[in-house]
Amino acid sequence: MSDTYKRSASRVERDFTPAIIRELLTSLDSPRSLAVWMLYNSGEHDQLTELVCRPDMYDCPHRFRDDYLATSLLSKANFLRTSFDREKVAMDKFLKSEEQCRRTNDRLYPFLSAFFPEPVSELHPFIKKVRSKIRVLLGRFNPEELIDRSDWGPGVSTLLKGTFSVKPNKYQQETGMTQEVFDVMWPLLEAVYPTWWHRILKSKDPAIQVGNVVTAVPKTSKTDRIIAVEPGFNLFFQKGLGSMIRSRLLRGGCNLNDQSINQELSSLAHSFGLATVDFSSASDTIAYETVRLLLPKEWFDVLNLFRCKSGRLQGGQTLRWQKFSSMGNGYTFELESMIFYAIAQVVTEMHSPQFNCFVSVYGDDVILPANAYPDFLNLCEILGFTINQTKSFSSGYFYESCGSHWFKGIDVKPFYIKDRINSASECYCMHNRVIEYAHQCLLGFGLDARFKKVARLIRSYVSRDEFNLVPFHLGDSGFFSNLDHALTLRTTSFKKMVGYKIRISTEIANTCYFDGEGLTLYYLRSISTPKGQAHIPFNQSPKRRRVSDGNMVPLKSSISRRAQYTIVPSGQWYNFGGWF
Repeated sequence: MSDTYKRSASRVERDFTPAIIRELLTSLDSPRSLAVWMLYNSGEHDQLTELVCRPDMYDCPHRFRDDYLATSLLSKANFLRTSFDREKVAMDKFLKSEEQCRRTNDRLYPFLSAFFPEPVSELHPFIKKVRSKIRVLLGRFNPEELIDRSDWGPGVSTLLKGTFSVKPNKYQQETGMTQEVFDVMWPLLEAVYPTWWHRILKSKDPAIQVGNVVTAVPKTSKTDRIIAVEPGFNLFFQKGLGSMIRSRLLRGGCNLNDQSINQELSSLAHSFGLATVDFSSASDTIAYETVRLLLPKEWFDVLNLFRCKSGRLQGGQTLRWQKFSSMGNGYTFELESMIFYAIAQVVTEMHSPQFNCFVSVYGDDVILPANAYPDFLNLCEILGFTINQTKSFSSGYFYESCGSHWFKGIDVKPFYIKDRINSASECYCMHNRVIEYAHQCLLGFGLDARFKKVARLIRSYVSRDEFNLVPFHLGDSGFFSNLDHALTLRTTSFKKMVGYKIRISTEIANTCYFDGEGLTLYYLRSISTPKGQAHIPFNQSPKRRRVSDGNMVPLKSSISRRAQYTIVPSGQWYNFGGWF
């Protein structure tokens, strides 16, 4: 990485995406990369999105890795000219999942009937064990813990959107809730949150919502993702319930705070005989009767209280949900994780109890011993879930989980071009993904020389005043570089006995001035977290924060980049090695 790169005299002002795509695919130099470029260049973007790379057709991890990258590179690009109505595709799938939940509810209802219910053992012999496992995981419900753990999330609600969805404003303005939540919780708020009640809520009129609001967000080049935006107070308590379930799963051996556990286990799947499982629309196929069947009644009743029973589609149509919760609900992630974890634990104990330590769940990404996979598949289908067969692997060379991809135990993770590359920060990101991939190709011992030209090309698009060379651990604040190269180009200076002073580009959250009782409640809440949760610090230490700074609240999803200087201590500059 010691060559000299020519740099343009001005900032990035035009779209360099096609040139970078062409050079990158040329570097891969395979029939698949050629096919991808021809389809992209000729505008056949529908065909491009249909390309798949089947692991079972390969036995060489290096050849598979290159073809996998070529196939995946543009799979999430938002600038392809396709004929798909991505929102309609997503909505059709969402409604299909709702119909699947209806069928599941009809199938499970006879086992939950108040009059002469059929024994659950006839549904599946493992159901009673799964119910018992969940009961042990959850324990008794603690209402006081729910009050302590409930909090606002970072997202929007049915009433507050955009810059108005910051936490202080939620304390100040949020009044949205369903009728059930109003009937149960509004009379209790004075007792459980006295300061909030007397200073703000007492003078407010609740805004009763029929349910949540369905909307679409970008996902891939072929389809959007459907989420449901919840009423504010429902979401406030949903977050508390999710936190309660998360803490109980952690005690039971399932850590939802760290997806690297799944990533590491997936790297061992080929050698240790594990299966990596992924679901199709897991969040949208948690049927109402499935939750009622599996959870203790006291937990089911509380979760049911704070869920939205109905939702409004974008055309104005109102649906009564067959699903229990959807993506957007504050406890859906923890609920589905708990159900899959209990099922995986039970089937593993029946087949290989000594390998229970290999069971790991993160949302709908599940890892378990391969010999337990058939029973896991069967039980999940009975409960209304659908395994994504194209992304689930119980044999062969390839395994993936939580964004980690392995072929014969070798890292083959691809990267993606999601947006057009037309700014210095986007050049940093793209260049660094190329460097990481080139380093990965040589198993961490140098850089694959095939990608030297595309790395040089990307660097050439950035002007001198934004040309930052940074070590690996500082992320996308500049171009990844070895120390000797940074010193050669004089972007780095040595500070005696300290280290190296370098310029970086950092993301700074834009702020707005906020004043009101909601800001006080926000700060009080941030320093009074429940036992076992980390305290949320202020942006600056109290000694350095001016009084006016306390009124500046960071805006969600509003970021600007600023140049600043930092010191890299001697010995902490990662060496990628040379080009080979």
